[in-house]
Amino acid sequence: MTRSAQPFFSRLLGRGKPAHATPEAAQAPLPARPPIPTAPIVSGPVPAIAAESAPGITFVTAVRNRTENLLQALPTWIERPEIDEIIIVDWHSDEPVAQSLADAGLTDPRIRIPRLVADEGWHSPSAFNMGLRLARFDKVLKIDGDILIKDGFFEKHMPSPGRYIAGNFRIVEKHEIHINGTVFLHRSDLAKVGGINEFKVGYGWEDDDFYERLTRAGTAREDLDAKLVFHVPHGDETRVPPARTASARDQIMARPAFDVRRNRYIMEFMPDWTGKRTLPAFQLKVAPDGSETVARDGPDTSVVPPFVLARATDMCLRIYLSHRLGQDVLGLDEPFLAPLLDKPLAELGPDDVAAALAAQEAAGGPAPSPTARM
Repeated sequence: MTRSAQPFFSRLLGRGKPAHATPEAAQAPLPARPPIPTAPIVSGPVPAIAAESAPGITFVTAVRNRTENLLQALPTWIERPEIDEIIIVDWHSDEPVAQSLADAGLTDPRIRIPRLVADEGWHSPSAFNMGLRLARFDKVLKIDGDILIKDGFFEKHMPSPGRYIAGNFRIVEKHEIHINGTVFLHRSDLAKVGGINEFKVGYGWEDDDFYERLTRAGTAREDLDAKLVFHVPHGDETRVPPARTASARDQIMARPAFDVRRNRYIMEFMPDWTGKRTLPAFQLKVAPDGSETVARDGPDTSVVPPFVLARATDMCLRIYLSHRLGQDVLGLDEPFLAPLLDKPLAELGPDDVAAALAAQEAAGGPAPSPTARM
């Protein structure tokens, strides 16, 4: 095959530095792939994450809007003959993902697009767990919809029972840190930990929590080779909403790092998420044309109680404010901390903390002693 006849993304990603794909490139001709002989997909309750299934590889991703990134990543997945199934969970996108792919000319018999019927708002653990529960093969690659796969990925990376491969933000360049959510593992190990922890609010930490639980369950970790994937760059506004005001509270809470830390605390406060946990009930409906929809069939059992969310939020606000103004902030009671958080962050200084501490002591509150030993 000549270079000009090669599939576009093989040329784009097989050699040299990754280039940024274009919408036109996403519609380039793709290699044909024969249908995979598998058991039929039927309507009924969405199953738990089973430990055993047919040999093969399922790709699982989940999206709510942001399909412009998916349109760049998906052709690089379709090109891989090793993949037996591609599940794209559509968590009620404004325009159905199936329509977006059809408009872009992206079709493949391995693609499944189960769509959430009701608009529940984006919740990545619930969406990804849906895909993991519906996967029909024994090796699963959980991947964000903005990650492109390069040539050589499967030659280097293939999980086995007791060993998983995952991105590691700690060992890569700054522009590669978002490959952290890419993980390739065996279903038997996935079932041990019950999938992704759904005790999550906002953005972040569920991937590291997932890896920690896998490791505690005895599954060995191997770092993903960052040269074999490419993250489509985009801004943080797609991860966390922008600050509503200039207040310290809103400015701190608009940082992705705030959500990450808060989710870490939430998951530590809540009961362990394990393979013994019963996942929320959903019903899968398969239409005559093969399209799939899912609908909740019971209460959401993964809602974080308000008092847990409030305590985790308070802890993170104090910690981030103490990084800026000093540890005396940690000695403020809520009635004296709240006025500080209402002020513009850019205008706060140590004198404001000292004044709040003096007012607290004058009102009969405790004198701050953040360095006291128990």
